[in-house]
Amino acid sequence: MANWDEIQKEWETTKISLADLAEKHDIKLGTLKSRKSREKWSRDATKIQKVATNEKQVGAPKGNENAKGNRGNPNPTPKFEKRNSIAEKHGFFSKFLPEETLEIMVAMNERSPADLIWDQIQIQYAAIIRAKRIMHVESKDEMIKEINARNIGK
Repeated sequence: MANWDEIQKEWETTKISLADLAEKHDIKLGTLKSRKSREKWSRDATKIQKVATNEKQVGAPKGNENAKGNRGNPNPTPKFEKRNSIAEKHGFFSKFLPEETLEIMVAMNERSPADLIWDQIQIQYAAIIRAKRIMHVESKDEMIKEINARNIGK
């Protein structure tokens, strides 16, 4: 049976995570979260003690044969970072959009928001002018002729 007072005191006075605390005391994480919420446990920054934790190791483990001679890249190029951020941003779309569309989206990332807005203004203005040319009617008789031509064909 869990000693909840002890568990609460440990959580409130250390920086241990709920997941680690649950594992340490062999309690389900959901049960621990529920108890913490229900009893309104809170951490006081002045009471917290440092707890020795296993820091996550960066890089290959010592003695790893696959990492021999690899000193890593101390100066990763921004090109790769940019490519990775594009992959994160557009990875979802790549499942559904054609490759040409993705290429356009990537090219758009290279333009500033102001340039994109200006492009949209120009495209809309061109569409308005084009629509006026298509719909241009010189006189009302011209439209009547068009309607009559359609009716005769029926």
